Amino acid sequence: LAIDHEPEYYWQAASQWFTPRQVLPPTIQNKELAGIFHCLRNGKILKASSATGGTQRKLLLDLEGGQKVIFKPERSQHYGSVGWDQHHGEIASFHISRLLDMRRAPISVGRR
Repeated sequence: LAIDHEPEYYWQAASQWFTPRQVLPPTIQNKELAGIFHCLRNGKILKASSATGGTQRKLLLDLEGGQKVIFKPERSQHYGSVGWDQHHGEIASFHISRLLDMRRAPISVGRR
């Protein structure tokens, strides 16, 4: 699916979805969500820094269009554990949340 707008358009659309009780609105334009997925998967990384807190290794990335996102590598050694981190579970929880109309899980995608 080709995106029709610059990344700023999609980041602005997503910023208007947030409320204290939900991350996604009850109805969502599939083209907007597809554009956000595309920008998250393929957006140019302008800056990366180490993020703190939690039990998983993660990076804070600045993407083109001004969006800041958290990136969790697929495999890492961190806090004494070796193996696969839980990023697949976070991606699945986002999609399950949408299917169950809960709308509280953050937007999550895989990135290579």
